[in-house]
Amino acid sequence: MKTEIMEVCNQEMKKKEGKNKGFSLVELIVVIAIMAILAIVIAPQVMKYIGQSRKSVDATNISAYKTAVNTALANEDVYAEVAEGSGSIKIVVNGSAKANFSYTNTNKDSKLMVELEEILGGSYPLPKETDMNAFEINIAVDATKDAIGAVTVKAMKQIATP
Repeated sequence: MKTEIMEVCNQEMKKKEGKNKGFSLVELIVVIAIMAILAIVIAPQVMKYIGQSRKSVDATNISAYKTAVNTALANEDVYAEVAEGSGSIKIVVNGSAKANFSYTNTNKDSKLMVELEEILGGSYPLPKETDMNAFEINIAVDATKDAIGAVTVKAMKQIATP
């Protein structure tokens, strides 16, 4: 009796094996078409989210630079040195090393730059937005009052000089 049952089961298995050859070409084309339509619908949203995340990273970096400058200016020696100047101090961060700064109305060995180097720990992030390649830090100085005005930081496109 057991052998008869085993034989019937084996015959049924062989019948099923013969019919199951895999997916048909039409089924595969339908699946690929559905995946292509999903990719077309989803791709713009993914690109939008990538752009938003780049802007968010830049906003965070701008905030970090502002905080670093304000922290450096909290040092009395740095504040006094900066307040003695006139006009404004402009620092352009265009690379990942101290040598890739450009300065206006200060120099790389000033107390401000030394303090910024220490606060930032040698890490100078660049903008993530595709059309921006530098951060510009402006510190307004009022020499008549020995006072420092607003600190502004913005992402910018720096034109390469030959």
